[in-house]
Amino acid sequence: FLDELSQPFLVRAVLQRIQRMVHHHNHLAIAGLINSSGNDTDKLLMIGDTLKANGDLDRARDAYRRVASVEPGNLKAERGIQRIERAQSESQKSLRLAKALNNWRQKGSSIDFYEETLAQNPRQPEARLELSKLYEKFKHYDKAAASYQHYLGLVPNLPEKERQHYVKKISKMKEMHAKHAMQAQSGM
Repeated sequence: FLDELSQPFLVRAVLQRIQRMVHHHNHLAIAGLINSSGNDTDKLLMIGDTLKANGDLDRARDAYRRVASVEPGNLKAERGIQRIERAQSESQKSLRLAKALNNWRQKGSSIDFYEETLAQNPRQPEARLELSKLYEKFKHYDKAAASYQHYLGLVPNLPEKERQHYVKKISKMKEMHAKHAMQAQSGM
């Protein structure tokens, strides 16, 4: 489907497919897409930009590195790599701060830093799991369910027993959210 990128009216459809791949955590398809782009730097840059915009920083960096290997000194690829490295560095700082606040029993403040960490680099399973637990602890059941679901998407190789534990937890969070919503509506 990369041939479609040479036809401007199909570019949007291709970009939407890439976004779906990212959303569904289809890493093999994304890697295949990068590899099948060959040495076409325009396609690789478009793929890298789309991946970066959708939070898949590791694969975006792969696309930019491919451009840099094909066309050394490509400024757009170099800037893309630098921005990704800066975002990942900043997200690691936020993650360390969130963990420290969590350990100091400043759980409410740590939520902000976990959210900031994930805003900078959304593909961090450890941060996602900790944020999910905090949402649950503070009875933000809708956010907890969505966050646990996102966590499962980030760790496709999670042992089945552990995966089932989180699937049950997601179901429980959704039930608790519905229960609290009904109570709020009835004025209880």
